[in-house]
Amino acid sequence: MAAPKLVLYPADPLAFPVSGRGPTALLRRIGLLGDSFELDGELHYFAGDRFLSLVTFLGCAPAIQTTPPTRADEVVDAARTGRFCHIVISDTLAAPRIRADLRSRARCPVCRKVQTWSEADPVDATGITLTCAHCRTDSPAVKWSWRQTGGMARLFVDIWGIYPSEAVPSDLLLHTLAKVTGSPWTWFYSTR
Repeated sequence: MAAPKLVLYPADPLAFPVSGRGPTALLRRIGLLGDSFELDGELHYFAGDRFLSLVTFLGCAPAIQTTPPTRADEVVDAARTGRFCHIVISDTLAAPRIRADLRSRARCPVCRKVQTWSEADPVDATGITLTCAHCRTDSPAVKWSWRQTGGMARLFVDIWGIYPSEAVPSDLLLHTLAKVTGSPWTWFYSTR
């Protein structure tokens, strides 16, 4: 679905929840997640009561909508297009997956030149190598610098309704997610 998102993920692409459970309970406890709703067979969460303190909005006047439309017939379309902030937590994947925005600009780890990528198939991405169009070197996808337009992991937390460079996760949110996997988390922006 085409919608603006802030996507959080473990910096280590092999990271797995240490307890075997995902981040839902912790994110609910700190107030990021509110009530859940289903959209196209996937569980989504409304923004919780501490959402605005866990996501730091940048700029002088960001236009952030944290509540859905009041008319029930408008909620589905508004959710699909990211017209209000809500959260989706992916299932933990068996192997890392590359996710990238349609216009991702990744920097080659060898020649440092930038090239544009589109999202790879959401299949087993363990050991995926990408070939640089400039130097023709094959390098592991995780070594490329995705410049906050993509990443590779087994678990993702998508915050819908956030445009590129409009917001960043707070330190508390990143610290909480680090407890889930025992490793640091980072983020990228997506419009897919």
